[in-house]
Amino acid sequence: MNNFNNWLGFTGSFAAPSTTPGIVAGRHTIISTAGTDPNTGGGLPMLPPGSTYSCRLGNNSTGAEAEVIKYTLNVNPNNALLIYKFAAVLENPTGHGPTEQPKFEVRLLDALGNVITNPCSQYDVYGGQPGQGFQTTGSVTWMPWKTVALNLQPYIGQTIQVEYTTKDCSLSGHFGYAYVSAQCYPLTLNVNYCLGANNVVVTAPTGFQNYLWQNGSTNQSYNITNPTYGQTVTCTMTTFSNLNNCQVTISTQVYPTEFESGFMTDTVCVNTPTHFTDTSSVNVGNTITGRVWNFGDGTGSVQANPNHTYTTSGTFLVRLILTSNDNCKDTVFQNVVVKPAPALNFSATDVCFGDTSYFINQSLDTLSPSFTWFLSNGQPMIADTNAQYLYPNLGTYNIILFATNSLGCQASLTKPHSVHDKPVVNAGPDIDICAGVPILLHGQGALTYAWDNNVIDSVNFIPLATGDFVVVGTDVYGCFDSDTMHINLYTVPIVDAGVDQEVCEGTSVLFSATGADTYSWSNNVVDSVQFTPTVGTTTYYVTGFGQNNCQSIDSLVLIVNAAPIVQAGNDTIICVGEPITLAGLGASNYVWDNNVINGVAFIPTTTAIYNVVGTTAEGCTGTDQRTVTIEPRINPSFSSDVIEGCVPLDVLFTNTSTGTPYVQTTWNLGDGNSSSLATNIANTYYAAGCYDVSLTLKSALGCQWDTTIIDYICVYPNPVASFTPNPGILSEIDPVTTMSNTSLGAVTYVWDFQDGSANSTEFNPEHTFPTSPVQNYVVQLMAISDKGCKDSITKNVLMTEGNLYFVPNAFTPDEDEFNPTFQPIFTSGFDPYDFNMKIYNRWGEVIFESNSHTAGWDGTYHGKLVREGIYNWTIEFKKAKTDERKIIYGHVTIMK
Repeated sequence: MNNFNNWLGFTGSFAAPSTTPGIVAGRHTIISTAGTDPNTGGGLPMLPPGSTYSCRLGNNSTGAEAEVIKYTLNVNPNNALLIYKFAAVLENPTGHGPTEQPKFEVRLLDALGNVITNPCSQYDVYGGQPGQGFQTTGSVTWMPWKTVALNLQPYIGQTIQVEYTTKDCSLSGHFGYAYVSAQCYPLTLNVNYCLGANNVVVTAPTGFQNYLWQNGSTNQSYNITNPTYGQTVTCTMTTFSNLNNCQVTISTQVYPTEFESGFMTDTVCVNTPTHFTDTSSVNVGNTITGRVWNFGDGTGSVQANPNHTYTTSGTFLVRLILTSNDNCKDTVFQNVVVKPAPALNFSATDVCFGDTSYFINQSLDTLSPSFTWFLSNGQPMIADTNAQYLYPNLGTYNIILFATNSLGCQASLTKPHSVHDKPVVNAGPDIDICAGVPILLHGQGALTYAWDNNVIDSVNFIPLATGDFVVVGTDVYGCFDSDTMHINLYTVPIVDAGVDQEVCEGTSVLFSATGADTYSWSNNVVDSVQFTPTVGTTTYYVTGFGQNNCQSIDSLVLIVNAAPIVQAGNDTIICVGEPITLAGLGASNYVWDNNVINGVAFIPTTTAIYNVVGTTAEGCTGTDQRTVTIEPRINPSFSSDVIEGCVPLDVLFTNTSTGTPYVQTTWNLGDGNSSSLATNIANTYYAAGCYDVSLTLKSALGCQWDTTIIDYICVYPNPVASFTPNPGILSEIDPVTTMSNTSLGAVTYVWDFQDGSANSTEFNPEHTFPTSPVQNYVVQLMAISDKGCKDSITKNVLMTEGNLYFVPNAFTPDEDEFNPTFQPIFTSGFDPYDFNMKIYNRWGEVIFESNSHTAGWDGTYHGKLVREGIYNWTIEFKKAKTDERKIIYGHVTIMK
């Protein structure tokens, strides 16, 4: 289905699809390029499997449109199977009933256009209809390609119509369209059974969904091993339908394909077409579908009854291979004898008009051929081996030699033969020229020319005397004729240009020729008029004109030597005292002013211009000059923010140089450091000593100037501060220490005790530190040299708490007022709230305990005075400033 030939198209509405007849572009569309439908997300190919064409019926426009396409078919056994393929793209809008949805319909109609009431001949589907295999892309449902086979055998001999219809939804808002491809075939079983084979393949028509053979096989093809001659094979086929299970059953008998093979030819002569006639046949029910000829000479044909021309004689074995509709084959061979034809050749040399034409037979043939000549253009036919004829007219004639040999084979050979006219030769007009002047004679009207008097056509020559010249012209065919021309010579003057000359550039010269009436010089020179020639060697030619304007030429050579282009050299800038050599270029010898000798170095004392005169070997001169400039000096100088100080000494140097600008700066700072900064630089001196500082400056020309200041920067050493507190650990009971000074290189000392007291300048001062509060102190010593250089050092002085207490070793517990109790006295360095004292008898029993440092023991235990003797005691207390606890031990004696 690659066009709409024999198809009828209609357009209309959902309610009346066939209102308007005619194929409408965009609604009836042939698809011939592979691609996918754009409304299916690329899922639906627009061409069905195995096909290269389809028809798109409808489009994606809305408006309740409908499209119809019909095909009228006269049903016969060869088209009783209609196979059509379709794919539908139908929107599936919500809120629409099945009768309102976009649709695709297929109908078989009778000759009057009525629907044939056979369920298998109808198919209806609406968008998204369940059970039909629809797929969804957005709001579009689409049915992939399906193949349907319709049995038209009941309508053989009748005219029917196949009708396809697409409809948008009836409410106008949604589209529906379809792709269709259709083809008709015979509804028969194809039997592939060749004579002698023990296997038969019977194949049912394509397009059905299911196949069922009598043996239960469900394949499209059915294999039979060792078939019975004439046995019957039956297949029931089911096609796709959503209305009914449509089936058709067909049968066939199995017979092998049998050939009666042969062919015949007419008379066969070489180079003559031979007709081959196939006389083969095949048994009823089969047809010969293919023929392959092999003519035995390397060529062949697939035509049924071909013509073939053999180019050589001999016997050729011809083979014909026959193929039937069920792919069975048979082969037949036959010898074909090709007879030789006469081998012809002759010469027919062209002639000039008036000459006799001769035709010489050059044929070599041993089969006694007879010859006949046809001289063309109504001229006589000559039955002879050779022929000759005098043609009365010019022209080209076709000469035919015809021959028949003893085998009855004929041949002819045609060659052209021309009768040419003679050329009309023209030697050219008569010429009057001056003697000694070259002339060129050129014949016309022919191809080649031959002159007398040793003249060569179209080549210059000088005539030696007045006279006639004859030319014979021959054309391309060898025909010739002649003509004559006359040459008359005039007398020529003898001109003398004068002698050769040699001058320098810029010199005026004058040329004056003799021997003629008037003169014309080359290079725009005027005879007897001075001019200034350009440099170089030039040959000047003079043409002298005499009677009859005859002329002759003479020449002279003028050599103009160039004035030298002397080069003194480029202007130069040099440094003061720098030697320079001046040497000229462009000449042979040079003379300078200012007493300068060429190529000898000298030292200029001031800026000056030097002139040079150069002379060539020919005596020509040229000048040039050169300026030598002495660059002004640079005045290097510098200063610094300090020139002396203590280690480390930071110095900022400032470049104060003047004079010619400089491009390179080199500082040497004396301590191994250097710099190339052009302006200010900073340097730190880490070692004591005096340092030379130099500054070197270089100009762009390379002139260098420098300055050095000896011992410009002096750096003094720092003293070494050192001391030892003696002692370094104090107590609040004894807070005095002496500073032992071990400093080096200092003359002045400043002590800072950092306890609020005044600084001391003594060498080894003694100092008492405050004890309230008890704390550590950092003592700093500043040592100062005689140059004011300083060094400092700090050391810690530690102060500890002092425990001051008194414990008696005896007491008298009696009734007098002297020493009646054992009372330890604690005055400082303890926490009165963390105090414990215990008294032990000799057995270690605690006989007294107190937590107050003000409570003493009266010598009693349980209210009774203890016995006289020695008793042990322990006192445990916490220090006042720290959490350190301290236990002291001892004994006390009771005396009575």
